[in-house]
Amino acid sequence: MGRGLVAAVAAGILGWSGIVIAGNQKERPTHPAAQAALRYFESVRDRGFEALLRELRPPAPPAASRALILENLPIEGGVSPTDREARKLSSLRPLLRWHNREDSIEVRLFTYGGGAFTGLYDRTVLLISRETLGPLNTDELVAIVAHELGHDYVSDEYEQATQQGNDHRLQELELRCDGIAVIAMARLGLNPERLVSSLTKLSRHNARVGTSNGVNEARYVPLEQRARFIRAMITLTASSPGSTPR
Repeated sequence: MGRGLVAAVAAGILGWSGIVIAGNQKERPTHPAAQAALRYFESVRDRGFEALLRELRPPAPPAASRALILENLPIEGGVSPTDREARKLSSLRPLLRWHNREDSIEVRLFTYGGGAFTGLYDRTVLLISRETLGPLNTDELVAIVAHELGHDYVSDEYEQATQQGNDHRLQELELRCDGIAVIAMARLGLNPERLVSSLTKLSRHNARVGTSNGVNEARYVPLEQRARFIRAMITLTASSPGSTPR
């Protein structure tokens, strides 16, 4: 895969700083971008998060456009999943179905430089490196992909912020994707805390192999702040209309 493509779609795995997140960290985030993202979700909580996402969800790209994207996908290192990998990847189907994207997003497995990487390319192809599957259990894989699918809801805003070089806005949008992931995990009856553990594992993996896979780290708040935001979202989601008791 070309490094330009990796940089363009590397939207889910912040970094490789190797930061360890304390399991008992419950405080609200203090980073300005994290606070802004949390205020956004707090401002719309009473509308119900599922209703909000239905309202925000853009139409899937037309079939002809998706076919063209797949035909011209600039990717090298594509691999066929083993039986074990295929079983793990099959766990993503309920998540794709929940987002109404089961028939419009294709999953492609590849290997690239030993680094863990996941990205949503042109709202059509979910790219997952083989190195991502190894460290994660099934729920953690769903959590990471749930973040990526969050980008489908903010793609226009994200592109605009990228063109403007507005890192603060990109940080906030990345956290909104985390928030969407928390909502989806909760509604599917999965523990949203797995998003924190998956980010921690993949961060450590990338630190160990010494790669960032082209990720622009300025687009992400520190991992400890990201964990605070995720946990604040877990609490907020549990109290929102239509929440699923755990």
